[in-house]
Amino acid sequence: MNSNDILASLCVIIDEIMECGQDKLSGRTRVMQDLACESIDLLEIGARIAQAFHIRVDDDAMFLRSLRAKVEASGQGADVKAVIAEAYPWLSPARVQEMADSLAEGTPLLRLDDIAAYVAHCLGQS
Repeated sequence: MNSNDILASLCVIIDEIMECGQDKLSGRTRVMQDLACESIDLLEIGARIAQAFHIRVDDDAMFLRSLRAKVEASGQGADVKAVIAEAYPWLSPARVQEMADSLAEGTPLLRLDDIAAYVAHCLGQS
């Protein structure tokens, strides 16, 4: 299963849960802002991903829930990109840079392609 297949499967799952229309979903879709997911939605998404891909899902890691806390715990002057890359090794260097930038701006972080990268990592494809 390649990354496009993973993302397509995720879009099916997200559409079934959020009823948003697969045609409106892409890797750049922001989970919290564009889809207005709530905690209960994330739990359902995590459970469906675990079932669909036969993987063990760590919701905290997959949904980047502790990202801000990890960066803050690293202390002032820490290399934010290095902290993100170490905590979330499935993210590409370009995505790590985007996240570091968006943390400074306070904008929503999690996108569907981040979840797809997590799934690929769990499947041993990253």
